[in-house]
Amino acid sequence: MIAQSPSSQTEREWLTRLLQGAGPIDGVGESSKLALTGPIYQSEQTRLYLGTLEGSARKVLVKVAVDAATGLPNVSYARRQFEILTRAAEAQVAGRALNVPRPLRLFEPEAVIVQAWIEGKGLDALLSDRTVGSVRVESLVRDAGKWLARYHKAGGLEQKPFDPGLLAAEIEAASKTSAVLARAAIQLREGRSLLAGRPMLASRLHCDFKPANVIVTNGEMFSIDFHDSDVTSVCFDLAHFLNALALDLIKGGRLTLMLRLGRLERAFLAGYASEVQPPDRTALLAFLVYDLARYLVWHAASGGLGTVVKRRLMSALLERRISALRKSLVQSGSR
Repeated sequence: MIAQSPSSQTEREWLTRLLQGAGPIDGVGESSKLALTGPIYQSEQTRLYLGTLEGSARKVLVKVAVDAATGLPNVSYARRQFEILTRAAEAQVAGRALNVPRPLRLFEPEAVIVQAWIEGKGLDALLSDRTVGSVRVESLVRDAGKWLARYHKAGGLEQKPFDPGLLAAEIEAASKTSAVLARAAIQLREGRSLLAGRPMLASRLHCDFKPANVIVTNGEMFSIDFHDSDVTSVCFDLAHFLNALALDLIKGGRLTLMLRLGRLERAFLAGYASEVQPPDRTALLAFLVYDLARYLVWHAASGGLGTVVKRRLMSALLERRISALRKSLVQSGSR
């Protein structure tokens, strides 16, 4: 599993030995006193461990980057993730730092990152918590829009011609399997034609900004799990969050909040627009269709769309996104 560790040892034991030999880590203290638990989360690319300093409440997150194909340390991925996190942690927007976990140490040959642990509750968990009312949810979603706007500011906002290739052809390939995906492909085709070359607000993106990657703690909002990108349309991040918001409400059974989805979406976009200029509406609608269609394609293949009722609600949401895009394209074309 880890090329540098003897086969008789577990990954956690190997990590403990690695940390024991690291000496003091800034913001942590003596790393030999860290006790690891986990993995607390794992995917094809990463495994996460929680480190607690002996005799202290201080905690860190230890991330192991793994090559999905070989299982060996993914050194380039770990280096890139550490650089992205460092850039975000060092960014200043209007004299304030971004709320992100502080990077503490990169063990580059081993593809291991140590970063500050953010103690709090994920926005996705708050969305599914029935004790959290609609007014509070709306406020949280608005704050998420503000956070993303500040992140895009830190990434360097600029106007950039829209690239039709961003709305990739993968939906076209899947359109033969589903009537709703076929309708999505038609509207995306028209959207690519209309939007090609149009100046768009662009920045370096978060690339996975969603409620599950937003943590609320002591009245502050943090985001985690950044990915790298070229400077491209901010609509990608905006659409990804809005679709994830709706999907989380569906998965959590918050159907009452789903009925207020339009209001929640407007709150998120208002929060974003309070910091930077609003996005191009037609482009945002196109990205909403693309992002949701892509989600349905990927998760249908893995059987991860849940119950029949949830699948129908997701398809209905995509139909609503398609209809809104169609109307916007007609209006734009008539000008």
